[in-house]
Amino acid sequence: MKIKFNKNITCDEPDICSANITEKIIAKYPKWQCHTKKQNGHLSILHQQNNHIIWFFAYDNNGIAETEDTNSKKTVTQNNPNVTKYTGITIKESDLKKLI
Repeated sequence: MKIKFNKNITCDEPDICSANITEKIIAKYPKWQCHTKKQNGHLSILHQQNNHIIWFFAYDNNGIAETEDTNSKKTVTQNNPNVTKYTGITIKESDLKKLI
């Protein structure tokens, strides 16, 4: 599952900004894990001032990672033995926008 949206955020330190956003997501959705050996999702952020673009992924299948092809804007998959299916509560775009 991919959720992509823009958020009006200003930041000076992209690493700190990413860590803060990731912590907020994990606090609300503790079954979503992106920095573990068996991850079930990932987060990508383009840190443009006042217009962050956020890509949130929660993987739909064991062994298959998802990402967005920057040229076609389509979701692409690839085999990855370290990926597990996200089985937590459903995550909605509106909830993520409020959280971040």
